[in-house]
Amino acid sequence: MTSTSAPVETAARQAHPSAGVRNVPAIAAGRRPSIARLTGIELRKSVDTRSGRVLLLVVLGLGFAGLAWRLVNAENTPVSFELYLGTAMAGVQLILPVIGLMAMTSEWTQRTALSTFTTTPRRARVITAKVVSALLLGMVLTALILVLGWAATLLGGAITGTEPEFDGSLKLVGGVLIANLLNLLMASAFGALIPVTAAAIVAFLVAPQLWVAAGPALFSGAAQWVDVYGAFGRIVNWEWVDLPQSATSLTAWIVVPLAVGVFMSLRREVK
Repeated sequence: MTSTSAPVETAARQAHPSAGVRNVPAIAAGRRPSIARLTGIELRKSVDTRSGRVLLLVVLGLGFAGLAWRLVNAENTPVSFELYLGTAMAGVQLILPVIGLMAMTSEWTQRTALSTFTTTPRRARVITAKVVSALLLGMVLTALILVLGWAATLLGGAITGTEPEFDGSLKLVGGVLIANLLNLLMASAFGALIPVTAAAIVAFLVAPQLWVAAGPALFSGAAQWVDVYGAFGRIVNWEWVDLPQSATSLTAWIVVPLAVGVFMSLRREVK
């Protein structure tokens, strides 16, 4: 039996090399990994590195610190969900988008592009997975901050002995989620455009601020049409009167950089 089965097993392994290897999934020739699988890989890469874990902790720490400060001074300010959430999000909205930026620059900064794009030659699928994973992670973190803000508002009411205000909470929550996701997309666009993490972070943080400071002086009222922070503020408050201005700002700071950045990433030389 042994002498007969051995040649048969050897022939089978030659026909299907992965058949006799344990813990290695047999993948049909030409099968592409799904977007869901690639997204899971990118999510794991975002939390498996030391820098990724530190970034997540910093985001949550900023939200917690803002709420703690608000509770310490609860007696001096109104207890409202809008006020508490605004304090929590002040620092979070500055750092949270860096998750998307680092996801886009990681392959080039950490010199893993060769192995990644050799395993998955179709770069568009990897880039899509990176953007989706960053948005999912950003939504989870935003949801945690929202829950913390809700709990802190209740606690603030208990501390002051007043009824906490939750008027327009659902509207506010929706606006914050949309604005944060768009901010993440904007950071992802900068990351795709500039493949060096440090340079991309500087550009992402400085360029919109420079426009806010210098734009009105150079272009007067027309500068509002490219003010992305103004667009984010209107989205949070559900102000659609200036919709054309918001759409123009989002196109200039998100759609155009993302399109150019993806185009460059698809053709960037892998070293």
